[in-house]
Amino acid sequence: DTTLKGGLGQIEEATFIGSARFRDEKTQAAGSTMRYNMDTGQVALTGAPGEPVPRVVNEQIQVDATNIDMNVEGSKMRAYGESRRVQSIMFPAKPGAKDAPRTPGLMRQDQPVNGVSRELMYAGGENGSIELTGTVMLVQGEKSETQIKGDKVAIDGKTGNLLAEGSVISQMLVQDTNPTTKQRETTRSTAFGQQMQYEDAQRKVTYTTKAHLIGP
Repeated sequence: DTTLKGGLGQIEEATFIGSARFRDEKTQAAGSTMRYNMDTGQVALTGAPGEPVPRVVNEQIQVDATNIDMNVEGSKMRAYGESRRVQSIMFPAKPGAKDAPRTPGLMRQDQPVNGVSRELMYAGGENGSIELTGTVMLVQGEKSETQIKGDKVAIDGKTGNLLAEGSVISQMLVQDTNPTTKQRETTRSTAFGQQMQYEDAQRKVTYTTKAHLIGP
């Protein structure tokens, strides 16, 4: 389907139905229906029952959701869905990448981070950000060694800071010195609070409101 601007004039919007796909040098997108607005450069992907879930992939992130709104470059994105949760994978930066966002230092820099949420807002580039809302869970590691759960989690790609809010639960591996053996040991630490703030420059995590810690 097409929408003409000013009657029989320039095409303003095009709709592609049935396994629609888009690809350029940095971004791949697919969905049951793809609507492209020529004026704004916005792309809207939607899914359909029995069809593969819409997906967008670039160098920094992969997003699967029933609804994905993005600019044609794939550098800005909103994903959401009523019946199906948004699934995302944040890829580690490639060696030598100049415009890659910073991964928070409390996570491994060489492993992807998997996310589940009700909604996702993404802006790419080195100054980019990602915000997940609605029963959020971030997981990293083959055995899910690092986990962060909350109502909302935001990552600042410029600073590497992370903010989690609302019934926050975090699990991560930490290294501590055994007072008896004087050896460095790796143990699991679990923390709770209504807010968790990680400051990358100081390598500092702060939990506030009903905060408590289990482990070292």
